[in-house]
Amino acid sequence: MGSNHRPLAICEAMAKDSKTLDAKPWTVHDLWAKYEDIAMHFDDLLIWLRTQAWRRLWPSRQWLIPTVSTLEIATAVFAGLLIFWLAIWTIDRFYYNRLLIGAVIALREIEIHPSLVITMSTTIEKFVANPKDDRPFRDRVRSKFGVYAFYALVFIALSLGTWFCYWHELQTRNAAVTGQTVSPVKQPGNQTTK
Repeated sequence: MGSNHRPLAICEAMAKDSKTLDAKPWTVHDLWAKYEDIAMHFDDLLIWLRTQAWRRLWPSRQWLIPTVSTLEIATAVFAGLLIFWLAIWTIDRFYYNRLLIGAVIALREIEIHPSLVITMSTTIEKFVANPKDDRPFRDRVRSKFGVYAFYALVFIALSLGTWFCYWHELQTRNAAVTGQTVSPVKQPGNQTTK
């Protein structure tokens, strides 16, 4: 029953804080601190999104191999995980990352041109609609390399898993048509050397 009153207490505390903030005049530093809080919030959202996606994807390796009875099913599972990973990358790249960069641009504008004009939401909206990054190419690549490497490595692993399972399933089907057996691993001892 105590947890039902918690949202009300939080709202009352926020209202109390906003009244105390409105009672004193804002300084550029106060506005900068609020902008910093918003940028950090978006950064936390991105970190949460990436870690949750990884946490949801990583355990699949434990149940995939022992429980999958055919490579056809493994191919479908890998393909589904690949689509999931692409969806997470799309949300990250085209929405959350733009929110963060827009917030950082607004924060930098306050640092360069200190004023009490609040432009955070309009700056974010402009960057989300038209993501023009004026930084030099080298700086843009350096700032995005880690994120792209994170997504690319998992994408490559999932693609290889999908390709291997699909290829091996085709080999198995072709061998079944010709009456041969195919093993994913060559058995030791039966090799001949020339």
